[in-house]
Amino acid sequence: MSVPVTPGTFRLEDALAVQKVLEDPWTGPVLLHCGSANRVGGVLAVLEARKGRTLDEALAAGRAAGLSSPTMENAVRRVLGAPLLPEPPAAAAPAAPKP
Repeated sequence: MSVPVTPGTFRLEDALAVQKVLEDPWTGPVLLHCGSANRVGGVLAVLEARKGRTLDEALAAGRAAGLSSPTMENAVRRVLGAPLLPEPPAAAAPAAPKP
């Protein structure tokens, strides 16, 4: 099963699709992965919150599984209806070389 996830497209339905597979005794063993584990951590954070863990506890569980980017954390927060992190300041443009 493939559940493509990006921070911009991540939805509760994505996490629920993963949960369905993880909880199905006939599908095991299951390998949940992505290139950096960032998205895996995001999915797991949402699943932990749905199990009743606080936002901080769910995010900590997600970080332990690989959640690392503020963008994916904001996707998790959006899915859970929690306040978003402030946007990081835009990188300054490089200075023009002096003649």
